[in-house]
Amino acid sequence: MKYFLNIKNNFRQYPSGNSANNISNSINCKAWLCGILIVLTAFSHAPNSKPHVFIFAAAKCPCIYSHQETFGKLLNTYKDKIDFTIVFVDRNDDKEEITDMLENLGWKINYIIDKKGNYIKKYHPKVFSDCVFVSPPGVILYKGAVDDSPLNMGRVVNFYLKDAIEDYLSNKPVKIKEGKGLGCLITM
Repeated sequence: MKYFLNIKNNFRQYPSGNSANNISNSINCKAWLCGILIVLTAFSHAPNSKPHVFIFAAAKCPCIYSHQETFGKLLNTYKDKIDFTIVFVDRNDDKEEITDMLENLGWKINYIIDKKGNYIKKYHPKVFSDCVFVSPPGVILYKGAVDDSPLNMGRVVNFYLKDAIEDYLSNKPVKIKEGKGLGCLITM
């Protein structure tokens, strides 16, 4: 027998049979489709999926430079285990400014120019240089500053992002979920 999905997501059997069979077959098809969706969802986060770190910046804001060394080390240390992306949220940033900034930082990192503010709406960073560490299924594991160096005159006392990454990669719960950052406020 053949089945089709109508607009209301109800299954109908054709050619028409008795109503008890239609209900039974409809339920079986829905269960089968739910099973397929569960399997597809599981495979969408298969071993090839990696956690992701997004760090927010603007090409004209110097705040990111306070994390140049710490974040640069994280990039080099975890590049095979974690995807890193810098999200430029200033609508006026152009590719030349961004390229110059990345060269000055010495970071080899993917970047996104988020002119519509989609990443700000999704992750709600507060200041430039805030970061978000996200598991493969999209759960926010950590959000906030890379470290606390701006609060301590350049001296790092707490390596927030590094600690969160190490907890996650060691299959431990991430102890610190948020770290207070200091920098230029992100506004839409």
